[in-house]
Amino acid sequence: LQKEGRPKHYMPSKETVAWDMKKLYTKTKEKLAEELRAVDGELPIAINCWTSPNHHAFMSIIVTWLRKLENGIGELTTTILDFIELPCSHSAENMAEAL
Repeated sequence: LQKEGRPKHYMPSKETVAWDMKKLYTKTKEKLAEELRAVDGELPIAINCWTSPNHHAFMSIIVTWLRKLENGIGELTTTILDFIELPCSHSAENMAEAL
């Protein structure tokens, strides 16, 4: 469809897109790890679980910290460390096993 609508537009192959995504993931992961290591004090971790309308259970692991900006002011920052589909309900046992 893309070739019909814009025949001169370059479309990278799925292999190229996959390679670029892996590089971006690795770079982002390393940057986040470096930033979290630089945090003074403890990092609060939160776990959030829910069930989708089509009955799939999910769990996310979230970390929050105060990011120091260049002007010396702190900015409350939250990011997802992991996003997991649980094989069954989000009971304490299933959550512990997934962690």
